[in-house]
Amino acid sequence: MSRPMQRAGLPSRSIPAPRAARRAGGPGRDRRGGFTLMELMLAMVVIGLLAALALPRAPLSGGRGAVRADAARVVALLRADRTAALTRGEAVESRFDFDGGRLASGAGGPVIGLSRGVRLTPAGEGARSVVFTPDGRSSGAILGLSGRGASILVTINPVTAAVEVMVP
Repeated sequence: MSRPMQRAGLPSRSIPAPRAARRAGGPGRDRRGGFTLMELMLAMVVIGLLAALALPRAPLSGGRGAVRADAARVVALLRADRTAALTRGEAVESRFDFDGGRLASGAGGPVIGLSRGVRLTPAGEGARSVVFTPDGRSSGAILGLSGRGASILVTINPVTAAVEVMVP
């Protein structure tokens, strides 16, 4: 037990109980308490079950994010081919496989495939390739990428060979 301590000129006050006494449920125990490990584990299990039920309903592919990511990859490949044509001084042809959803770099770069659920379609004339020339021009093309309600157009300007993304 703690006894009141008297100081000169100060009112008496009690000394708090040691931590061990408070933990053991002795006098001065803090009754506010927190969560026990079991309560936290039960909450984690409930969250896991809810996530497992909701996950199959969530679109995992072909959504807006996948279309944007694929558009960025397509633009990067086409810009790399344009740069290769300018630096090498020779024409570079990028090929499109609309049925397989792939693009092949004409500069010896990678063949990129689109994400599952994302479609590549020709817009306009429907050319199967675009040629970048060493003088900074191109044959021009418009490509459409779409999936789950999202769509993006990738345009290649025939005069400037600029590769740009347009959201319709």
